[in-house]
Amino acid sequence: MRKLRNWVSRKIQQRKSRREQLTRKVAHRLWLNRKARHKAGNAETDWLRAQRLVRWPWNRAAFKFVFWWRRRIEDVERNPIEAALEGLVNDLANLAIIDLLSILASLSLITGAVGYFLDADERKKQTHYQAWGVINSAVGREAESGRKAAIEDLWADRVSLTGLDIHRAVIPELNLSPQCYLAEIQFTKIVCDRASWFPLVRLIGANLLFANLQGARLWEANLEEINLAAANLQGANLWSANLEKANLRSSNLKGAILNLANLKGAALLDTNLEGSSLLKANLEGASLLNSNLVGVNLGGANLQGAYLSQANLSKANLGGVNLKDATLGGTDPAGVKYEVANLEGTRFCKTIMPNGEVRNDHCEEDWEPPSEEEE
Repeated sequence: MRKLRNWVSRKIQQRKSRREQLTRKVAHRLWLNRKARHKAGNAETDWLRAQRLVRWPWNRAAFKFVFWWRRRIEDVERNPIEAALEGLVNDLANLAIIDLLSILASLSLITGAVGYFLDADERKKQTHYQAWGVINSAVGREAESGRKAAIEDLWADRVSLTGLDIHRAVIPELNLSPQCYLAEIQFTKIVCDRASWFPLVRLIGANLLFANLQGARLWEANLEEINLAAANLQGANLWSANLEKANLRSSNLKGAILNLANLKGAALLDTNLEGSSLLKANLEGASLLNSNLVGVNLGGANLQGAYLSQANLSKANLGGVNLKDATLGGTDPAGVKYEVANLEGTRFCKTIMPNGEVRNDHCEEDWEPPSEEEE
């Protein structure tokens, strides 16, 4: 038992000795800091403060690490190699050539920055070459293959799209900003606000689902069998465009110009055509099921065999329209103008005529909208 007490006593004394030694080092460091900063105090206050700091275990661990690190630095500083290198640095610092090299380094940085800006056009050309490489390598494929980003980048930089061929391509959500416009696609033109013309563009049968073509100019564009389902074509100019058998289901054509356009057999189900102009347009066999035709101008249009069930024809102009064999079941053409419309063979079921008469001539017949295969 006596040996155990002696061992415990020695450990306690050693611990007190180490703490006192650490306190002395901390007090000395506090004294040096106080003198360097010209602060008030004396050795007694430094010692009391050091005792308070050393009291906590985490403080002791931190101080031990700091002192250990300082010893390592001092060992390096006492190394002969370090002293020799320090002398070499001092000697080099006094050489004029070092200052000259610093000036030359600064000049090289300035020259590099100037060269970077001067080469901006060349870098942009390289980017355009790479974009065309992506597009041309995927001609004839259905997969998007990175063409969406490439076309949009070229479009944003107003690069000539002469020879662009994306026929039958599936490129959903293609976004072509309204500042540049498609025009006369297929052996025709694309026009930007710079009045540039880009011929020989093919979009026949392309899949441009959810595309943004708001305000696009598509004069005489050949968009046969194109898929523009849910696309934004608000305010687009499609004068004399060929949209035969095109899929425009749920697309937005509000305020669009479709005068003389060919929409034969086109799918316009749930399409918004409010306020659009379809003067003398060909809508033969087109499906306009549940479409919005409020205020649309269909003067002289051909709607022979068209399916207009549940379509909203309120305030529409049907002057001179050919509605032969068309289906108007469930429409409510309040305010519709029929002046010289050809109604031969037109099927009526729950259709309200402009004079208030309800026509149910063909309600007994089972008329169904065209199937997707037929569209």
